[in-house]
Amino acid sequence: MERYGIPGCKLIAEIKDSVKEAILEGIIENSHDAALKFADKLALSKRAEIESLGGNLRGATATDATHQS
Repeated sequence: MERYGIPGCKLIAEIKDSVKEAILEGIIENSHDAALKFADKLALSKRAEIESLGGNLRGATATDATHQS
């Protein structure tokens, strides 16, 4: 949650489930780097969705997730 600056365990669980599904369906390779890049893209999408609905993301910027290692 801290990495992506998005609230709640539910959103993190959705991202993790999407990563698992992408690996199983062959959309991404089964590697840490590929999974992390995919999760970063999903998190940015979720952040944009929350922000467009007027949600507060505790001051984190939309690019925070891509600048952390």
